[in-house]
Amino acid sequence: METNASQRSAEGRLEEVPIEEMAAALERNGRFDELVRLCESRSTELSPELAGYWLLRAGELSRSRLKDLPRAEELLRQASRIAPQGSGALEALQAVLEQRQDPAALAEVLEQLAAERSGTEAAALWVKAADLYELKLHRKGRALLCCQRASRASPTDRALSRRVRALFLADRHLQSVFDSLESDRARFGGEGLAEEYLTLAKTLLDDPEQKALALEALTHAEALGAGAKAQALRTAIEQQPQTWRDRVKVLRQASLEERDRKEAARLSLSAARLQAAFDKDAAKVQTAVDRAFLLWPAMGEALDFLEARAKERP
Repeated sequence: METNASQRSAEGRLEEVPIEEMAAALERNGRFDELVRLCESRSTELSPELAGYWLLRAGELSRSRLKDLPRAEELLRQASRIAPQGSGALEALQAVLEQRQDPAALAEVLEQLAAERSGTEAAALWVKAADLYELKLHRKGRALLCCQRASRASPTDRALSRRVRALFLADRHLQSVFDSLESDRARFGGEGLAEEYLTLAKTLLDDPEQKALALEALTHAEALGAGAKAQALRTAIEQQPQTWRDRVKVLRQASLEERDRKEAARLSLSAARLQAAFDKDAAKVQTAVDRAFLLWPAMGEALDFLEARAKERP
């Protein structure tokens, strides 16, 4: 009984020792696992700011000294939730997630960090997140959003504008591509934009419903010095009422030979668009659309096309 009472008394005195003194003693003696447990347990008794500090310290020790990355991540996530901005918790968590090679979690943390920053520093973090979403996670929509935020954070960086347009183009948000080109032309002048206007017009070539937008893009391309190429595309667009049958055959064959299923679906949908504009044969149009869906069941462009056709019917 006396032994138990003495032990409880000793534990009570130990709890009264300031955490700073205990932490320093444990660190001097290399007792890092105990130090981590101390920081974690005492954090529940402290104010949020102090708790965040000790959880951050515990997380960093778990990473650097104990090499326990899962534990470090858990502690640092706790710290990031309660510590104030600028405490370093998110940066430490970023380092852990980079070591763990967890692109999904890392991208989210980079977004959180970017939201706390401004200017080129924020833009760089948004771009890192975009790289992960695009290249590792294949989430182009999220990558686009991050690039747009990066561009807003650093509006004079033309490389960011070009990347945003490339993502818009890949997802066939073609009006958005044109709007971005117009914005850059108004802010920076037309240098370097002629080829992008041409690329946009070429992408619109097989969509007669977008003829006006294609011709406007070509007008700007011509004004910026792309005369011969722009004129060739303009001629191809203007001659579509006479040449569309041959073009449909080319698109169908290209779709059959294309190995990338999504690109093959887009080629088939282009054939459907031309067929719908100039032939009006509903069965042939549907055949081309059906092939697009067979290749890419969730194809948004094809759904939009069918919805637009439904609205046109009386």
